[in-house]
Amino acid sequence: MSDLLAIKRLLILRFWEKRKLIDEQRGQRAEEIIRNAYRTVLFLISPTWIQNPTQLMMKV
Repeated sequence: MSDLLAIKRLLILRFWEKRKLIDEQRGQRAEEIIRNAYRTVLFLISPTWIQNPTQLMMKV
């Protein structure tokens, strides 16, 4: 009976580890998408882009 309990605990632990990894990957992708969108918005609205593009990109 304790073998079954140990197997059950191991399966639950593996499930949560995998779930945590997937959530971390989603979070990283979401941060990257937000960062890229922010850069795009800065690029579109900033008149300094025309005058000095390197300065604008260094801000981001």
